[in-house]
Amino acid sequence: HSMKEKNKFPYLYESISVIQKVIQQFQVEKIIMGTGFGAPGVVLLDILRKINSDIKIFYIDTDLLFKETYDLKDKLEEYYNLKFIRFSTQISIEKQQELHGDKLWKTNPNLCCNIRKVLPLKNGLKDFDVWITGIRKFQTQMRKNSKIIEYNEPYNVTKVNPLINWTHNQI
Repeated sequence: HSMKEKNKFPYLYESISVIQKVIQQFQVEKIIMGTGFGAPGVVLLDILRKINSDIKIFYIDTDLLFKETYDLKDKLEEYYNLKFIRFSTQISIEKQQELHGDKLWKTNPNLCCNIRKVLPLKNGLKDFDVWITGIRKFQTQMRKNSKIIEYNEPYNVTKVNPLINWTHNQI
């Protein structure tokens, strides 16, 4: 790639470079990318597939995703010829209602999130050393201090955020 091209998309080259470094430093089978099927996740998926198509990709299935999300998942699996790994809870929505009442996401969002997202993620990441995400600094107050590579204590993984410096328009 020409220097002119690199200057035009410096953020893209930063992303590619950090992914390549991670692949050199860790075994590919110990690297996994997570997506929620939003625009950043799809951009990252595309970049990743061009660099190394062996890296596994997961999504968290809360059993409450929109039909459109499942449709997009199926389309992406077909387009990229891959199978996403599904992280999910063993607790059905019915069982959750039985244990904690109706609409837990309203009555106790933290507990709901813990059951349907946090625990499945923790369980799913236990076999991996690297978790690649599509998060960006500009998304939330909490993410503004995130780095391109950081150690994530709760999940005991190296968390890599290749799109961290991308703006909404760059996505």
